[in-house]
Amino acid sequence: MIKKDSKGRFAVSTWSEEKIRTLTEMYPDQFNKDIAAVLNLSVDAVQLKAGKLGLKKSREFKRKQGDILITSGAEHRYPKGHIPANKGKKQTEYMTAEAIERTKETRFKKGQVSCNALADWEEVVDRDGYIYVKIPELRKKTLKHRLVWEQTHGKIAKGYNVQFLDGNRQNCALENLYIISRKEQINQNSIQRYPNEIKTAMHRIGKINKLIQGKND
Repeated sequence: MIKKDSKGRFAVSTWSEEKIRTLTEMYPDQFNKDIAAVLNLSVDAVQLKAGKLGLKKSREFKRKQGDILITSGAEHRYPKGHIPANKGKKQTEYMTAEAIERTKETRFKKGQVSCNALADWEEVVDRDGYIYVKIPELRKKTLKHRLVWEQTHGKIAKGYNVQFLDGNRQNCALENLYIISRKEQINQNSIQRYPNEIKTAMHRIGKINKLIQGKND
């Protein structure tokens, strides 16, 4: 069958109904390279067509591949309890003087800062949407919303978390924050099993309580 591609050029379709049927039957439980060999096509062509058809590898096929990956490298891995040959030894006992000298070029110097280290008070957002702040003289970053809360209310008691009234994890304004016990958090999460009408009412009551608590604080 002759047809035009996306750029208006004529191209010959390599996918007959028979090939599509073969691909559909083989794809879930066969390697793409084996399917390509049977169809006399490239692996890329097989992958592209399978994606367009929405074909997926079967769970059993994926499980077998996982087992192969686990067992195939076993002979190259250290056994459990293996003790490194240089454990407890000085560098001069297992490296030559020349080798030690070469390592000096890539060693961290005393007081050297990593190239990807944050500057003091620099902020970064993690993949969950939380803002972290680099506090001077501290190696670990600090969650900004907790820092903002503690600057006004003092240290957060054990078993409590600071949350956001509007649900926006990057809105760290003090008026948008409230403190809640982890037990209460669990109770709030459990309301998901109720009908929407009851969940809406419970959410409204919770917001009112948070506003009252914020004013009292």
